[in-house]
Amino acid sequence: GHFHIGGDEIRMNRDCPACSQALENATLEHLITRHYVDCIDIVASNGVQPIMWCDVLLAYQETMDALTGRVTVMDWDYVSTVEGRKGGRVWGVPSNIIHQPDLWPEDKQELRKFAFLQEPTVFNPYFYADYLKSKGFTVIAACATRCSGDSFCVPAAFHPANVKACVRKAVDSKLDGFMVTSWSVRRAPFSLTWFGLITASMAYENGTVTWDEIGRAYSKYCFGNEDQYLGMLPELLGKASEHATKLGHLLSSQCEYSDYQTGNFFSPPWDSDSLFYKARMPIIRENAKAVAERFHALQETVNTTRNYLHRATPQNEEQQFHLSLWYWACDVLEFYCELAKELTREVLDDQALASWAEKAKILSEFTKETLSPLYTDFTIIGEVQNRFGVFLQWLKKREA
Repeated sequence: GHFHIGGDEIRMNRDCPACSQALENATLEHLITRHYVDCIDIVASNGVQPIMWCDVLLAYQETMDALTGRVTVMDWDYVSTVEGRKGGRVWGVPSNIIHQPDLWPEDKQELRKFAFLQEPTVFNPYFYADYLKSKGFTVIAACATRCSGDSFCVPAAFHPANVKACVRKAVDSKLDGFMVTSWSVRRAPFSLTWFGLITASMAYENGTVTWDEIGRAYSKYCFGNEDQYLGMLPELLGKASEHATKLGHLLSSQCEYSDYQTGNFFSPPWDSDSLFYKARMPIIRENAKAVAERFHALQETVNTTRNYLHRATPQNEEQQFHLSLWYWACDVLEFYCELAKELTREVLDDQALASWAEKAKILSEFTKETLSPLYTDFTIIGEVQNRFGVFLQWLKKREA
């Protein structure tokens, strides 16, 4: 068996007395190395193979040297496709020179032969997997069917292409495997990620599988027939909702960490900055015209989606449930498309906005009913707060 010991997004809280005292006697690199050596020893002593993310290995040479050959490494990349990636991160290289490899630090020059698909502009997908394998590590590639930046209704359209790139990298580079992850905190319901999961299965079996073949297989599995238009829905609505989400994040939960008092994952207020995100309402107001245009385009796509959903012929309860989730997503997106018209007016009309409170409450109850087969009552509280509660809080604050 395997056991994951973490290794990404490491933060040492210098306000913590224990952390600050430890840093007085050792470097951060040494503390991290010692921590993961201890974790590996504990896991391995129980006959289990430890796995960790690649982040700390790439960030700290001491850690990489100490763990070589002792742990399976997961190289995560939730954006790259088989065509490569024009941006991204090169560990230890300042972002302003990632496309100038001649200026990279000397200890990062060995990455060049792995990094580029077309030097210096296009990066290879999962190039760290090849690099880490050359260093003696067993490597697993990791992609995602949903992640940060997605709308809270449907996954972004780029995920299936990222999944296909991950699978092909694992096969072509003879890695130890691949993993399809699902970062799920207050995002699209898991059932709406099936297109990405089916992509992984079919791409593994056939390296030349087409999107039409994947779409028809998805339609048959989820809607009861091999309809090419139903097979297009994840990309169609995923792309439109992604485009609308990026500006103002009206469709994004923007969850950071769990609430200290309840343990739930709540969306931060619309009108104030949070730890990682700028307040949504000022961005929406400053970019009112562009936001309105994006949500108008999304509304047209929602209308098209509804027309395509009529082609479904569900054969069982699971397919009927899947169909109901797509209709639910359309209802929620339509609510925000209409609300966006109010939020982007030159002058906000509080009386008109107040009329949306009842609509939000009705959709809240509908969301509870629709998502209840998937989530616990505790999770449902967060799901509703992220989609409607945070709007109602903002509305109540304005009324006060």
